[in-house]
Amino acid sequence: MGVSIPKQDKLFVLCNWLKISPEGLLFGTPPVKAGLFTDQEENFSLVDKQLMVNYVSLTVDHRRIVREIVDAFLALSKSPTHAE
Repeated sequence: MGVSIPKQDKLFVLCNWLKISPEGLLFGTPPVKAGLFTDQEENFSLVDKQLMVNYVSLTVDHRRIVREIVDAFLALSKSPTHAE
């Protein structure tokens, strides 16, 4: 009924039973293309996976802008004045 989101262990049981990706079940999106993620895919949360799906659907110019923003944040986080 869309009132609550199942816990991850229940979500994966539902996904296997319904033969749908977690993203498809939660967000109504098509499954992620094979090969989009590395062998470390299990380390990504569903939100991270959805972000990557959304990123791939952007135009080439918009993806470039996102990459530049991420690079700027990485450079900022490596700056000695902004070390945590």
